[in-house]
Amino acid sequence: MDLLFDLTRLNDAELEFRSQFPLWIKMFYAAAVTLGFLTSIGLVSRKAWSKSILRISLISVIIQMYQSFFVANSLDYVGNSEVIISCIIFAGAHILVWIANFIKIQNSLFELSN
Repeated sequence: MDLLFDLTRLNDAELEFRSQFPLWIKMFYAAAVTLGFLTSIGLVSRKAWSKSILRISLISVIIQMYQSFFVANSLDYVGNSEVIISCIIFAGAHILVWIANFIKIQNSLFELSN
């Protein structure tokens, strides 16, 4: 049951699309967003634990995007702009991991603290 959205306003195709996202996918989405936010705070404050959480967040993004693109066939239900936004999010997650690894390589410039 969705308490924030009136499901009676959706047509059959939209209801079918929403039914292809089980609760565990929504939990991966929530984990990706929450952990990504915590990681950003950790990277800005140069905490060593942020790299581990960033990897978990990236895995959550990959699982959620796989479900959206390949299992739910989101391109059939939503427009190209939604898919482009998803690709930008996916690329942004990878860029954050690259930045975190770059900071690790440049240890003399940025000292990570616990």
